[in-house]
Amino acid sequence: MDQNDITPLSTANLLGIEFIEIVAPSLESVTPLMTELGFSLYAKHRRKNVFLFQQNQLKIIINCSQDPTLEAYVGEMGIALFAIAFKCDDASTAHAELIKRGAWDSSNHSGPMEVNIPGIEGMGGTLIYLVDQVRDDLSVYDIDFKTIPSVAEKLNGSLSHFHEFTIQVDPDRTQTCLTFFERLFGFQANDVTSLQLPGKHAISLRFVEASDEQHNTEFFSKITFKANENSPLRHQTFASNDRAFAIEVI
Repeated sequence: MDQNDITPLSTANLLGIEFIEIVAPSLESVTPLMTELGFSLYAKHRRKNVFLFQQNQLKIIINCSQDPTLEAYVGEMGIALFAIAFKCDDASTAHAELIKRGAWDSSNHSGPMEVNIPGIEGMGGTLIYLVDQVRDDLSVYDIDFKTIPSVAEKLNGSLSHFHEFTIQVDPDRTQTCLTFFERLFGFQANDVTSLQLPGKHAISLRFVEASDEQHNTEFFSKITFKANENSPLRHQTFASNDRAFAIEVI
């Protein structure tokens, strides 16, 4: 198939961000920031050191599990954004279509009594998951996570939605990355360095090229949240070696 003939996934199939996954050495290393941002620890994975924080409809999974791949990533990157999960009408069908178009499979192969989440490889070894929208009041969290009592009333906060994800890419790789998201997912160009997924609370991706000395270091360098009116602005940076991961509220 000619790459120029590829039709992206229907934007009707992608319904926004279901969750993001941040890897960290410990829960204690990120809890103060999550609390300050207004997130509550809503649930814990039944078998792993994985935790679900929530605020309004925003969900952040903090993964501190002793998985060799994740431990190596944390060792190199420190606290970092490792995965984004898109909510879909039909995650399995969307995943099969992406693989057919040349995406690399990187599904979360579950253990006993765990949900299998289809996914593909993103930039720099990060992951892009595909998750079915809630049906019949059953979500992807109901099997894997155990809710922490007396937290539900604390889930409201000032953050509205995920606004933008900034990705640092190797020199001269911006156009390749733009094409990847345009052709596979249907993102539309904002300008020469950024894309937007159409829809309510549209999500943007921005690509920033590293210096020549920082090649082979592609990673999510910033998450930007959009806050409700009269909410305080914030910028927090985590640094590891020559890499920095920032969280911003606008």
